[in-house]
Amino acid sequence: MFTENPKNNSYLFERSGASKWDVKVEKFNLGSFLKDKNLGFVDGIFFLSGEAFSVSDIRFSSIEGKVNRFDYLKYPYKNISIIDGSLEDKIFKGKIDVADDNLEMAYSGMIDFQGEPHLLFTVKIGNAVLDQLNFTEQKTELSSVFTIDLRGKNPSNFRGTVFMDSFSLTGHGKTFEIPSLELEITRGSEMDEFRIESDIAHGTLKGKLDFNYIISDLNYQLSRAFPAYYIEKLVKRDEGKVNNFEFDFEINEADDLMAVFFP
Repeated sequence: MFTENPKNNSYLFERSGASKWDVKVEKFNLGSFLKDKNLGFVDGIFFLSGEAFSVSDIRFSSIEGKVNRFDYLKYPYKNISIIDGSLEDKIFKGKIDVADDNLEMAYSGMIDFQGEPHLLFTVKIGNAVLDQLNFTEQKTELSSVFTIDLRGKNPSNFRGTVFMDSFSLTGHGKTFEIPSLELEITRGSEMDEFRIESDIAHGTLKGKLDFNYIISDLNYQLSRAFPAYYIEKLVKRDEGKVNNFEFDFEINEADDLMAVFFP
């Protein structure tokens, strides 16, 4: 229900106490709407409170809800709860809990969309079954805590820090663990620098990177550094899409990590 607020020339609205929801979304094809093939259907209910100044200026002081389905990479995530959320002045703050059969995750933090986006949040992954979520083909499970403090519009210009704590990756009966790892990203007009510090490895990567092709380029480089792990899988490089970078890493122990993917 809307209540006129003459003082601000706006309308206030509060969470409905008599209804099971304020907004209900049923089988909305988000992928088609956003023209993103990685996304699919969304289904859920939401409770909203806030203030509407105009059609283009609506501020949500409270957002709570339950997402019953959210499709990503052709996997339908279930049991997603939005807690203590708000969206005001293009800043989203809140907590999101996921209790899916293949993903136990908790998000807490904020994303500032004013000007250059600022991502500042913590993600706790109790357990993620990556093969069931269609991230990997081989059975792989992951758990960790990530603290993100990044600025930028996309991965190609993100700068800031990513801290990873209690990382665990399991596959083929092997478990690879990293007690802690810090990634620091700095940007320059001629060169970017990525610095990694952890208990098992440290080093830097310098250059200009296109993140659309960085995985294939690193895979190419690793196939040359660890040829024994790429038997019968000759990795080819797309010469028309080559990143210009150099790296210097010291890895204390790579066998456990490689055993997860290449038993």
